[in-house]
Amino acid sequence: MGRSVAELILSLRERELSRFPIVAVRTAIGRDPSCDVVIDNAGISRLHATIEAVGDSFVLRDCDSENGLTLNGEACREGRLVHGDIIGLNKFLLRFSNQELEVPSDLKPIEKKPREGRPKDVQRTLHVDANAAQQLAELAKQQIARKRAELAAQGGESVPPPAPVRPPRSEPMRWEEPESSGPSVAIWVGAVVLGGALIAALIFVVF
Repeated sequence: MGRSVAELILSLRERELSRFPIVAVRTAIGRDPSCDVVIDNAGISRLHATIEAVGDSFVLRDCDSENGLTLNGEACREGRLVHGDIIGLNKFLLRFSNQELEVPSDLKPIEKKPREGRPKDVQRTLHVDANAAQQLAELAKQQIARKRAELAAQGGESVPPPAPVRPPRSEPMRWEEPESSGPSVAIWVGAVVLGGALIAALIFVVF
């Protein structure tokens, strides 16, 4: 069997639209035709996000997009991708598939692509208000839950649950030790007195 290729699977309302193999170190996602993953929709920024191979991982980054993005239903600016992750861009979903669980060694280096000149009014991204964005995030979560259930029933690949929000870890308390490592004089005196009392009590019981 040949090596499987990492790819992004674009869907809208649970209907698969297209697949984009990841063949370069940097994969651009946006509305502009120069992007590697083109989503021709007014709610998508010209350059919305990128996926970049960093070390042995793929990292998702939001490129200051107008409407932001989500990762497994949660707002995200930057995050490491694993097989089965779901990226939400407005009403579109991109599922990240990388069954090899590693970055291919034959990816193309980063290269700059020229952008086509367009009138500014055509390039402007339609802003989605906060309520609409929340509704889209909730819809993405519902679709992810259904997809997770379907894949679990088929015994296939799974979609990871959203990462829980963890409170920041506090620094452990450090107890200061006294400068002198030996026992104090008060402790020695107490020990001698207690020992004498015990010996006296023992003699009294015996005799």
